Amino acid sequence: MNPAGSVFDPGPGQETGLTVEIYVNSSWEDISSYVYYRNLVRISRGRQDETSQVQPQTCSMTLDNRDGRFSPRNPSGPYYGQIGRNTPIRVSRLQNGVRRYRFHGEVTAWPANTDISGIDVYVDITAAGMLRRLRQGTPPALSALYRAFTKTNAVPNVLAYWPCEDGTNSTSIASGLPSGQPMTFTGAPTFASDSSFAASSAIPVLNGSTWSAAIPAASVTSANVLRFLMVVPSGGDTNGGVIARMFTSGTVARVELLYGTGGSLAVNGYDNFGNSLFSSGSFAFNVNGVPARFSVELIQSGSNITWAIVNLLPGALVGSSASGTIAGTVSSAYSFSINPNANLTGTAIGHISYQPVWDTLFDINGPLNANTGDGRLSRFAQLSSEDNVNATTVFAAQDNPTYLGYQLPDTFPSLIQQVPDSDLGVMYEAKDQLALTYRTRGSLYNQGTSYNNVGSVLTLDYSQHNLSAPAVPVDDDAYTRNDITITRIGGSSARQQLTTGALSVQPPPGGVGPYDTAVSISLDLDSSLADQAGWRLHMGTVDEPRYPQINLNLRHSTFTSSVDTMNAALVMDIGDRIVINNPPAWLPPESLSLIVQGYQETIGTFEHDMVLNCSPESPYRVAQLDDVLLARADTDGATLAATYPLGTETTIKVAATNAASPLWSTDASDVPFNIAVGGEHMIVTAVSGSSSPQTFTVTRSLNGVVKTQTAGTDVRLLQPMILAL
Repeated sequence: MNPAGSVFDPGPGQETGLTVEIYVNSSWEDISSYVYYRNLVRISRGRQDETSQVQPQTCSMTLDNRDGRFSPRNPSGPYYGQIGRNTPIRVSRLQNGVRRYRFHGEVTAWPANTDISGIDVYVDITAAGMLRRLRQGTPPALSALYRAFTKTNAVPNVLAYWPCEDGTNSTSIASGLPSGQPMTFTGAPTFASDSSFAASSAIPVLNGSTWSAAIPAASVTSANVLRFLMVVPSGGDTNGGVIARMFTSGTVARVELLYGTGGSLAVNGYDNFGNSLFSSGSFAFNVNGVPARFSVELIQSGSNITWAIVNLLPGALVGSSASGTIAGTVSSAYSFSINPNANLTGTAIGHISYQPVWDTLFDINGPLNANTGDGRLSRFAQLSSEDNVNATTVFAAQDNPTYLGYQLPDTFPSLIQQVPDSDLGVMYEAKDQLALTYRTRGSLYNQGTSYNNVGSVLTLDYSQHNLSAPAVPVDDDAYTRNDITITRIGGSSARQQLTTGALSVQPPPGGVGPYDTAVSISLDLDSSLADQAGWRLHMGTVDEPRYPQINLNLRHSTFTSSVDTMNAALVMDIGDRIVINNPPAWLPPESLSLIVQGYQETIGTFEHDMVLNCSPESPYRVAQLDDVLLARADTDGATLAATYPLGTETTIKVAATNAASPLWSTDASDVPFNIAVGGEHMIVTAVSGSSSPQTFTVTRSLNGVVKTQTAGTDVRLLQPMILAL
């Protein structure tokens, strides 16, 4: 029996068909009959506006707890030991037999409560998406190399690893692996003093110190591979200094890498009694002043051992190597030391690893170069994978990619936020699974126009009372930005400014005055900075009202009587376009064309309301070849050459405001096209005249505006060509 006052799932097509499930006992269990509708189910997703960062999605509800099942520490409850912090929960509703998920998240707490009588026992829960958990606490700021060694399977054979990113007052060198032992040292290395590698936090300079570490026993050994970052001063270091010495149980009991004057390297091998097995001689690696990753290798090859020195510079496509072969057997290594003779001083060492199985030094080539040049989708997917975060993407086939710059040491939330910050797409949490979703900027482009409504996910009619509250326009300066400076992190900057027009930096009434902002973003090259600044200027100077909230009642006949409209409302997601036709006379006459940035949703047995957070869609209409509306370049200035008092004249004179301005095309194949004149939209069906003013044949009042048009009124393309970022 359902508890009194609870929500229940009445079946397809009846009321809202709400279902609430929690993940217990390795399966989803329906708890809908325990959800009180007195407080309804309230969901919030996305962001308030196009400039905000997405907040963790939330879902709140009240559960009947009279039998104690939702008290995690109640041993008599059926969910004892199965619910607790971050229990998965999902909310859905049935619509014509199809289940539409509205929320997927985690219950962070189960606060049991009761009224004074002790009869009404309940739990008010607020579940949240994974962003809440990911942004909790103070996670460490990890470098690209540290993440590659510890959070991925990029180097699967690493048995021991020391990042050497320790602080200035360190007394040991911490292991990067959970079970690893710290490295000890004698002398006084200068910690956190060399920042030659973008892929790493600052690493120590040897300063005459000696470092030592034990290597854990390997179950299988087919190679001894010791690798590390190294940068020798441009002026060199001590000739003959031993950079690294590794001890093994194999034929080559000791192998040493030596530095030579001019930046050369050599490798020597010895048996268990100290007898020389091989001496490579000097190889001109030219390491002075050149940061690189180095590898000292002993590899089993049949009955022989191949010894090798290999190095790879960050971003290089090929490395340098020297190698040779001796007879013998490779066996496990058990220790090594850095600068064992303490005679290297200015050389910096970091990210030391040992592996008993060989793989290419290119195993972490991307992280070695701090992943610079990653596409936004690649960076998003890679970071998500490293932190075991389920991720999905929404993109368009013609999307222009954004390439990110150096992945500098930072936290996961900050690093992944760089993707939407740089690409200007939107990151949000999926409603049908526990996952982060990234929607690219390009997927927001050209979802339709206010004239053809092509591409709108949801189309409504204001005059048919499809909205549950008035659409209130906000004509303010909250998001006006007309002076933009963009700085590439670690690079240069570019500035774009709107100098003419209603939203320009000119003092009122010629403009609105300066609204400046500065943004630092991750980009691979300075060459894209001007375009980035220009696009943000375009977004910050949208000259139209905002409709920040659109109210819908999904229990209204608008939705219940139309399967398609209801489906559209339930499928609609963040970044989608909606259109509202036939606004009332007190609003501008054009259809409202909006992008959904987020929403709040309230669901009960008989209620399903949504409040959509919206922004203008028009900035995302970009140039598209051969499109009748989107492929036309605007004039650089035109006005009416005469006054037209009737409001119905179909022949008008249009003059160029600048004698050097190009004239409008008179080619018959270039018509029709749409223009805006003093708030009135017209269709131009013919243009004649080889000098200014020219004669336009027009169809008037396309948007219902009938008015006198006076000489000097600005004439513009209704939809000028906007080049996409």
